[in-house]
Amino acid sequence: MSHPSPSRVQLTRAERHAFRAAIIRPGVRCVDCGQPATVADHVIPIAEGGSNDPITNGQPMCEPCHNIKTQAEAQRAQARRR
Repeated sequence: MSHPSPSRVQLTRAERHAFRAAIIRPGVRCVDCGQPATVADHVIPIAEGGSNDPITNGQPMCEPCHNIKTQAEAQRAQARRR
């Protein structure tokens, strides 16, 4: 399955802000570790065909867990390019 390249799939600042505002609220916790969430994550990255719908493709994460997930996504992207 082919996915759009990240450089061709760009969200506007307003879209990013609305996505984050819909997910990050006081008291919300990281879906992975339960710590306070500070990052609004796309479950399926936009670059892999995910939507920008916070209800169907959004989840709250803490920064350390999000960094681990992002690193794994970057490795998948690198493998697709090979």
